[in-house]
Amino acid sequence: DRMLMLNDLKDNYQNLYPDEKKIYDSRMIGISVQDMNESEVRAATTGIIFKISVICGCQVPTNELHIDALEQEFMVFLKEYGYDYLTVEEIITAFRMNANFRLPEKIETYGALFNIDYASKVLKQYSTKRYQLDNKLSDVYREMETQKILAEEENNRRLKIINQFQHIANVAYHS
Repeated sequence: DRMLMLNDLKDNYQNLYPDEKKIYDSRMIGISVQDMNESEVRAATTGIIFKISVICGCQVPTNELHIDALEQEFMVFLKEYGYDYLTVEEIITAFRMNANFRLPEKIETYGALFNIDYASKVLKQYSTKRYQLDNKLSDVYREMETQKILAEEENNRRLKIINQFQHIANVAYHS
């Protein structure tokens, strides 16, 4: 039994709600943070923090040491607190969704400096929504697989009946 892949579920894409499509689409763009090397993660982190500041209106530090510390802590946060399975696009999508009231609870920054506490609150809500989508898609996938198996069994029963009927007809014809 092979592992269920996101691509297996694309047949159900048209049945997704707009927010679910955004989550699905952002998962399909790029690779997860855990699959990046150190310099890719560093470059991605810089870009993520900059884009988030534009999306949410929070300030980004201007002091070089503060910027480096923020980027370093954000990388540690993503890796050590279980958010490195996300792609860069997903992280940005999470903040877009928060800005548009598309997560269960809107997290406000009120113009404060971008910080790990803010990021964790947004990504926790996004992850919950993503997990719900995973469950929905795997339920749909299991249902499709069950329907395929049932259809196969039904077809096999029909073929068996046809074969028995033909066998009886042949025996009667030849007697």
